[in-house]
Amino acid sequence: MSLGYLRTLSTGLILLVYFVSPVTLFGQEDLKAKAIALEKSQDWDSALQVWLKLRESDRLDPAIHNGVQRCLKKVIQAKRYQDPEFLSKLQTLKPEQLYAFYGEVLQKIQTVYVDPDRVSPKELFRMGLAEYLYSLNDAQFIKRYAADLDRSKIQKLRMDLNDFFATKEPSSNREVVMFVMDIVRASRYAGLKNPSVIVNEFICGACNSLDEYSVWISGEEFNRETPSTGNSTVSGTVLEGGIAHIKITLFTPNTPQEFDETLKTLMGMGMGEGAIKAIVLDLRGNSGGSLDAAIKLAERFLSGGVIMSANSPIALFNKVYTAPVGPAAIDLPMVVLVDAETASAAEVLATAIHDRDRGKVVGVATFGKGTAQMLVKMTTAEEKEDGKIKPRGAMRITYARLFGPSGKPIAAGVTPDFIVNDKQRQLETAINEVRQLSPSMALPLMMR
Repeated sequence: MSLGYLRTLSTGLILLVYFVSPVTLFGQEDLKAKAIALEKSQDWDSALQVWLKLRESDRLDPAIHNGVQRCLKKVIQAKRYQDPEFLSKLQTLKPEQLYAFYGEVLQKIQTVYVDPDRVSPKELFRMGLAEYLYSLNDAQFIKRYAADLDRSKIQKLRMDLNDFFATKEPSSNREVVMFVMDIVRASRYAGLKNPSVIVNEFICGACNSLDEYSVWISGEEFNRETPSTGNSTVSGTVLEGGIAHIKITLFTPNTPQEFDETLKTLMGMGMGEGAIKAIVLDLRGNSGGSLDAAIKLAERFLSGGVIMSANSPIALFNKVYTAPVGPAAIDLPMVVLVDAETASAAEVLATAIHDRDRGKVVGVATFGKGTAQMLVKMTTAEEKEDGKIKPRGAMRITYARLFGPSGKPIAAGVTPDFIVNDKQRQLETAINEVRQLSPSMALPLMMR
């Protein structure tokens, strides 16, 4: 199976990470045809796996990108229809609260989302309408919310809504809300009497159609998230010749401190001829996490200059991130290990090291997730439970596009200096290369 895993992080972000073998150009066309056939049969999970395999071989093909996003959206829809609690926090709202809630969602998307052109009132209404019209033709949605209705009535409603509203171009959020109120009334007349079901589809359509990383999180899902267990994200060992092999599995706010403590411990283990002379920083399998933590870690290896830059509609994040001027805290020779699972914040660190010629990169091309997301909670009709304020919903939304010191988008991924597919040979190559970077360790491992 080409799909390594598709997992939903506790934060609500859908993150795709996969293991694939290269696809030839000839094989691409066959796989595209297979993916499209699977979509036509509404086997979204299988179609997604095929598109992901194609994406590893060609990240710039818009048809492949659209296929991934289209199928991922359908997978998320299916999950939503199967979750009996998904609507629970919206169903108790009065109509005026429900429409105010939807209005807040629209406003916050427009404030935060990285691409303002994609979140005009017209576009958000169009995406919401498409989501609802799809739902009216989905067997799971009908079974859960309209099982007692005549199918012909549902299909007539679907056609009438499409004929009347598909060409509408609202110019304000207020007009969008008014159109949705009209759609709720028309749906009620057809027999769909729960307005929260319909408004929820418009909310999910607006959020989940933006990109593969932006997603609506229900109130129940948000409120049952468990806090981080505080497990360590950094581990290390001293290899022969005084090489510190330090692995970071995820970036959390504690990662920079954990790194410092790990390196200090390894320094204490390497005395005399065994003193630490170089670092192999292992970011394989690291799906990202805290962008701020990755930037702070980059500061330990770089002296002045650019770490990364971000394009964002939010002034606080729309800037160039630089390392402090002065001697770097860590000036040991280094090599960074990466693989296809290295993503997001981990790619920011690897790109900074690579672009600034601070060290070499070994492994295979990284994932190419060149955007950052934040969690945005809704405040309309918040609940108070056990002394805590709990929102009725939230969204994980893309707020910035990221670029390396060279100006190259992180979305292009990191291409290693030394491409090595075999996992064991990756570490061996990293050890040999870091020896070449250290005058006192110049002979390759195989010659020692």
